[in-house]
Amino acid sequence: MLDLVVRNGIVYTPYGLVSASIGVEDGKIAWMGRAAPEGERILDVDGKLILPGMIDMHVHFRDPGSPEREDFETGTMSAAAGGVTTVAEMPNTVPPVTSAERLREKRRMVEGKAYVDFALVAGAGSMSRDEIKPLAEEGAIAYKMFMISRFKELAVSDADMLDNLLLIAETGLPCLVHAENEDLVSRGVERARSLGRRDPQAHSEFRPPLAEAEATARAILLAEEASVHLHICHMTSSEALAILSWAKGRGVKVTGETSPCYLFLSTDDLGRLGPYGKVDPPLRAP
Repeated sequence: MLDLVVRNGIVYTPYGLVSASIGVEDGKIAWMGRAAPEGERILDVDGKLILPGMIDMHVHFRDPGSPEREDFETGTMSAAAGGVTTVAEMPNTVPPVTSAERLREKRRMVEGKAYVDFALVAGAGSMSRDEIKPLAEEGAIAYKMFMISRFKELAVSDADMLDNLLLIAETGLPCLVHAENEDLVSRGVERARSLGRRDPQAHSEFRPPLAEAEATARAILLAEEASVHLHICHMTSSEALAILSWAKGRGVKVTGETSPCYLFLSTDDLGRLGPYGKVDPPLRAP
């Protein structure tokens, strides 16, 4: 007898959507068909979609450091409620996860709070180079670097980035990057302040797509030199996407992602959202 039978659902197959039931045994799908067998547990979903648990590879639970925003308990509860069963958390907490010791402490602190499976991404800043290999041995699934200085322990110069990428390549793990040009972003912030601009629109206006596209190109070239898998985080612009597509066409091992806020929101929503629409990189014009 199967452990769980989910009856009367809709399942996506290579042939399209079909009405079906599935059977689960030892946590794995063991059967699918129309005439549902018996199971220890029966769940009748009455025509709803049956999907596997989703994996969210980019979450910020701000734990430790800013629990008033969210923490591992509330974040993973929300994930479970939305059908996400595995999450990977970014390292820019307070303190950031930049050493094997901090990774151990972070895992110990959050494992009792987690409602879903989780993995931890390690930070690879300019001052944590000696920790890159120990972090892999401790169980980090990837590294992340920032090409802007806001997250000081995780920020890198071009030379530091290349040195880190060469070490990361030896671990076989991928490297994630927040790709924005520091000089262009800093100059934009200075201009906005000089003009007295503190409105939500200013954040997008003075942090242009060019800053993202240029940094994306630079990161890809450095990663190609190091022969490491590079992953560009939260892409927002067609210019950056075109550069990534060009690199993939040349055989560079690079991938990218975007986020729901960039797919469903734009600068047209800033008047309604106010400060809640401030994200980095910023929302773009439709």
